[in-house]
Amino acid sequence: MGRLLDPRGKIFKSRIVSKDDSTKENRKNLDILSGPNELNTIIVDDTKRVWKKNKKNLIWIEKYNYFTEGGHFLNKDGSDDEDGALESVTEILQVVHKMFFEYYPVPSPDELNEYIKSVDARPLLQGFLN
Repeated sequence: MGRLLDPRGKIFKSRIVSKDDSTKENRKNLDILSGPNELNTIIVDDTKRVWKKNKKNLIWIEKYNYFTEGGHFLNKDGSDDEDGALESVTEILQVVHKMFFEYYPVPSPDELNEYIKSVDARPLLQGFLN
């Protein structure tokens, strides 16, 4: 689905975690990611129950229906209208991104490692959590 939603790899790159990647059955965890940590990782998913440990990181979206009953592909965000779920979550992520850099200005290069370990994006998500 990631390739259908983001065919050029500009949005997600290789950072999609599926149930097949998880270290626990019926759960998704951030423990499989190298680099990002729980403080500064945002999760966008249509299944709340699989992210029990990371609820503060989750922006829940409605389940996508990518194909019609006849098997025809709808549009890239799984809807047949102009304001689909992916477009809506993209707008939310743009707002969160802007707020993040307003609250946490990027430091000098010698302070960057500590910055990455300490900034917490989760409080910025509170207005968008369901």
